[in-house]
Amino acid sequence: MKQLILIIICIAGIKQTLTASENIEICNAAKDSAAALFERGGLGFYASSKMNPDLYNYIIITKENYKKTTVRISKSTSDTAKLMKYKLFSTSYDKNADKSQPLDTSLDYKKCYNAAFQAKLDSVFKCDFFRKSDSILKAYDKAGKGYSAVEFKGGPSALQKYLDKTIEFPKDCKPNDSDKAYRVYYSFFVDENGSISDINLIKSNCKACEASILEAIKKMPAFVPALEAGKPKKSKYILPYLKAYTKPKG
Repeated sequence: MKQLILIIICIAGIKQTLTASENIEICNAAKDSAAALFERGGLGFYASSKMNPDLYNYIIITKENYKKTTVRISKSTSDTAKLMKYKLFSTSYDKNADKSQPLDTSLDYKKCYNAAFQAKLDSVFKCDFFRKSDSILKAYDKAGKGYSAVEFKGGPSALQKYLDKTIEFPKDCKPNDSDKAYRVYYSFFVDENGSISDINLIKSNCKACEASILEAIKKMPAFVPALEAGKPKKSKYILPYLKAYTKPKG
C-alpha cells in the first residue's frame, strides 16, 4: 500500500513538473513574440473583450495608428498540438514564422505577453498604461487613427427609426406561437464605401416577416464603414430586427 502511495505521489510530481515546464515554454514564446514586434516598431497587448468574456482583443500600436484583432482563449495549454502553436513564435523552432501574428493562445500566454510589454508601454505613454489604455485608444480614435465598427449613419436610434418607418408586414404576420416578439437576424457586408452586399438570413421566428425586412435592408442608405488602423475596411455586420408583437384588434 505504501509503495502504491509513493508511486502516485511520484506521478503527481512528474505531472506538476511538466505543467511548470510548459508554462515556462509558453512565457518564453510570449517574450519572443513581443520582442519581434518591438523590433518592427510596434507595441502590443491583449485586452479582454467587454462584449464576450471568451474573447480578447489583440492590439498593435504604432506612432501612426493602432490595429485590433479579435482572438480566443485556447482552453488547453498541455495539449501538444496547441503547444506547437506557441513554438512557432520562437526563433529556435521556426526562423521563418511571423512572430508578430497572434494565435488563439492561452490565458497564461496573454498574461506573459502583457508583462513583457508593460515597461515599454509605460515608458512610451508616460503613465501606467493598463490603467489608461481605454483613454489612450480613444485619443487614437478621435484623431481618426484607430478602430471603429460598422455603423448606420446617426447610430442605433436612427437605424431603429428607419426600420420602423420602412418595414410594413403583411396583416397575417406573427412570430412563432411561443414568442411574444419578432426576432429576425440578417447579416451582410459593408465595404469601404459603405455599400451593402452578400445579404444572408441568419435566424428568424417569423417566416412571413423576412421579405419585408430584406426589402428594407436593400433600400438602406450607405453605412459608415469600419475603420482599422485609421483606414476603411470591408466588414461583416449583423442586423437584429427585434420588436414586440402586438396582436391585431378584432
